Amino acid sequence: MILPAVRCPRCERDNGEADIRCSGCGAPLSIAEVGAGLVERPLSLDRRSVVRETGGVDRQPEPSPLSRTAAPRWRRALSWVIDGALLAGLLSAMLFPVFGSLLSPGALEGMRDVALPVLLLVALVAFSYQWLGVALAGATPGLALAGLRVVGPDGLRPSPGPAAARSGLGLLAAAPIGAGLVLAMFTQGGRGAHDLGAGTWVVPASRRRREG
Repeated sequence: MILPAVRCPRCERDNGEADIRCSGCGAPLSIAEVGAGLVERPLSLDRRSVVRETGGVDRQPEPSPLSRTAAPRWRRALSWVIDGALLAGLLSAMLFPVFGSLLSPGALEGMRDVALPVLLLVALVAFSYQWLGVALAGATPGLALAGLRVVGPDGLRPSPGPAAARSGLGLLAAAPIGAGLVLAMFTQGGRGAHDLGAGTWVVPASRRRREG
């Protein structure tokens, strides 16, 4: 019985059907030799992940360990007092011309006309204050002076997107007499409603990790 020849795809030499390598150039002739399992296995397209092979199974790397020890409650309260005082001073300077004109007799009717623009300005300034502080420095001035910082799930400073989400949620959390913010005093992780929604934590600044 004459076995059919298997032609090498590299040098086109005829080999026996039972050969697994070309007798001329040594190229593999068997699919099993090149490892079909590696071809069939899906590959993550996320460049931020590093695929580790353990027993032939691809696994995403575990996130870097992050100490999520709740910040001392007195430091959180101190940071709110400092940030509140700084915001009040900034807003007072910005709104002094408006309120100064309303102190004149008969100006109470005009207060209704400026109430909505004033509220919008207060919300915009408060949002920008929180957002820029966290996105650029990892902490507002109040948090920094209290020895605290804001981190994401990876233990690093939140990117502008999560920082903006935290700031927006912070405004909503502070609206009902600050109930959402005060929640941080009672949760085990020391997280307020805005931190829970944005996926952030407030931790002691002494636990800062090197970024890069």
